[in-house]
Amino acid sequence: MLSPHQARRVRPIGGDEASWRDVTAETLDVRRLYRCNLPSGAAIDIVFRDAAISQGLAFGELLRDGGALVERLRTLLARDDDDALVCAATDGETFGHHHQFGEMAIAYTIESLRRDPGVSLLGPAAFRALSPPRDELEIVPDSSWSCAHGVERWRSDCGCRVAGPPAWTQAWRAPLRAAIDWLRDELAVVFERETAGPLRDPWGARDRYVDCVVEPDRTHAFLEAELRPGATRAEVVTARRGLEMARHAMLMQTSCGWFFDDLAGVEGTLVLRQAGRALDLARRLGTGLEEEFLDRLVAARSNVEAEGSGADVYGRVVLGRRVTPERIAATAVVLDRLGERPTLPGYTVTLRPEGEHVDVEVDEERTGGRDVVRVRPPAPSEPFRCEVDGVRYGVTELFLVQRERLLARITGDAVERVRSVRHEVLARVAAIIDPLLAREPVPSLELAMMLGYDEADRLATAVATDSEPLAGLKERMAVLRARGVVVPARVVGRILAPRLNAALERLPEGVGDALAVLDVADAAAVVLDMGPAQVAVARWWQTACPAAPDESLVRLRDRLGLSPELGSLEISGRRSTMARVAVRDELVAPIERVWACFADFGDLSAWAPGRTRVPVEGHGVGAVRTVAGDDAPTVRERLEAYDPAGHSFSYAMLESPFPFTDYLATVELRDLGGGRTSIDWSSTFEPRGIPTEEVARLIEGIYRMFIARLKETLGA
Repeated sequence: MLSPHQARRVRPIGGDEASWRDVTAETLDVRRLYRCNLPSGAAIDIVFRDAAISQGLAFGELLRDGGALVERLRTLLARDDDDALVCAATDGETFGHHHQFGEMAIAYTIESLRRDPGVSLLGPAAFRALSPPRDELEIVPDSSWSCAHGVERWRSDCGCRVAGPPAWTQAWRAPLRAAIDWLRDELAVVFERETAGPLRDPWGARDRYVDCVVEPDRTHAFLEAELRPGATRAEVVTARRGLEMARHAMLMQTSCGWFFDDLAGVEGTLVLRQAGRALDLARRLGTGLEEEFLDRLVAARSNVEAEGSGADVYGRVVLGRRVTPERIAATAVVLDRLGERPTLPGYTVTLRPEGEHVDVEVDEERTGGRDVVRVRPPAPSEPFRCEVDGVRYGVTELFLVQRERLLARITGDAVERVRSVRHEVLARVAAIIDPLLAREPVPSLELAMMLGYDEADRLATAVATDSEPLAGLKERMAVLRARGVVVPARVVGRILAPRLNAALERLPEGVGDALAVLDVADAAAVVLDMGPAQVAVARWWQTACPAAPDESLVRLRDRLGLSPELGSLEISGRRSTMARVAVRDELVAPIERVWACFADFGDLSAWAPGRTRVPVEGHGVGAVRTVAGDDAPTVRERLEAYDPAGHSFSYAMLESPFPFTDYLATVELRDLGGGRTSIDWSSTFEPRGIPTEEVARLIEGIYRMFIARLKETLGA
């Protein structure tokens, strides 16, 4: 897969030299496959990504609206009658990381296109089976997706970058590339020299070593196959260190290090850290290369004056954080004196007290190497500092994972002590505070926060032990908030989330408990992360396929913001024949005025020509209206969802003369600002007896008639 600007010229397959035609990114037809003949005599078929669609997904607004994306793709496919391929490509982190909820827009797009009889979702190879290449193509040599200057983005100041101030340059790229390339070549010499003895095929073993990276349990079998017979333990360690050095020599060439705007950014520093690890391993194999590498980094200058040169950055991110047996041993002793487990991922550490010293065995899991380090333990005057070979180590030298673990334990101990004191203080004054708050005085911020944390503790106990009904907790939360108590939202969110997830695992029996948890969250003004809950309910719904979900399930679905069409999605390869129609329009009227035309389920006068009020059985969700007339057939519709805050409602058709079944419609309004409102009127249905296209045209015409009548009513 290439980007359009990488195409140089095309001609019909088998054409002569005169039939070549130069192309540009603008003139190339990217909806077809092309064949590229290689110098070796082989050929490869090429697909081109649609640059505009791909850019729109990655950096534009295409993932804000799945419906708009569907229409954009359909437009590209409808330009002519030939088979056409629209291929989009973007980074995986686009969905959810760069664009929150982007994965939902893509899911909607895929499902909508899957239902379209004129569209097939295929990979390039499947498309080739249907529509083989007709033209041959030459590509631009040394070209790339991300640089208009070929591959210069990864070795020179070509001008391509992401952002940054206008004055910034990428002059640092060339010296960083030169330094890394030099180190790559030097490390290759070390690798060949040191591993030629223990390994049968050093470079082949380097390539196959990826199996051990992906699945560490395969290391033993890998070594048995790759080592020469009779290899000693020392040779095994040498081979493993050499393989790890070669792995980091590849990682230090990660392209992101040159792609972005500055040497001192996270990508550039990551490249330097990988280089630092490779240099450490080379040193353990007997070759020191770091000093010359630093000399070469001096020429690479950050755009940020305070960051200095590449050598300065390396000094901070590598030399200041070096992973050595001495540091591992010393931090293990510090942790042991603090009552914490002396562990570090990737290493096994064993402490052996020997008189006034502690001998620490450090076993490295990746290489099998073992070091024994003698540590002078902390003195009484400095209880959290120890010494190795004259170098002192303390808590600031702990590794990140160790600092986090220690801080979590200390914080937990402190929180428990604070909680105990707070409980005791509030219990002593409760007889005074409670009557005062009942008379609606406004507590001080300090008191409001103390009471809020105390209530969070009570909620945690109640949720964990099921000692109080959730309905009672909801009422209590509402009363406390009305009295000015400040409930800690993040704490309460952490308490409620597991209870919600547990309830959703028990669907449909757990629906009541799930709704009650959401009620407590609302009463406490806590916004829960609905992502896991949405996924759990969507998966259950799609698997269970409830034909007639009860009101509580519908309420849960709606409160989680899931589509009323949920049950119509394709599940586990079962293809639904449900079709969909959607009409969008814009009204020159405020959203509340438009909503008033729909608020009464029995009043159709604002949007249905010739209709006023109709009979309604029941109230709220589940209510059924009957639309009938002297010359018109009877239609009965049931209200399935009603959200006045979100300005939307859904209704199902229970009885009608129309050529479809399983009809479910949704009306949704969106405030566009400036007194303008967007209306979406959509539905899913199962065609009956006549082609889907004809039924869709019928329903679309009805919706447009309703919206036209609504515009007349509103003068909009």
